[in-house]
Amino acid sequence: MQGLILVLMSLGFDGLTQTQTDKNHKEKSRDFAYPSMFTNNLIGLFLSGAMYTFGAVTEGDDTLQRIISSPDILAECVIWGLAGSVG
Repeated sequence: MQGLILVLMSLGFDGLTQTQTDKNHKEKSRDFAYPSMFTNNLIGLFLSGAMYTFGAVTEGDDTLQRIISSPDILAECVIWGLAGSVG
């Protein structure tokens, strides 16, 4: 149930941010969103890295070692990452 709530919240926030992004682009006469997409992804990358590092240091998380040590899991993670970036 919590997963559904989180997905619905994510979709709602995506709708809100897209509306605001469209307004900003029309006001500033920009017809592309690549700079804001790059900034959002860069911030997400740093925050994800910080959260993983915090978890690895405080809780002894060994997820990265398990992924790197298993070629099957590593291949699946790469495929998911590529599919997410293309999609």
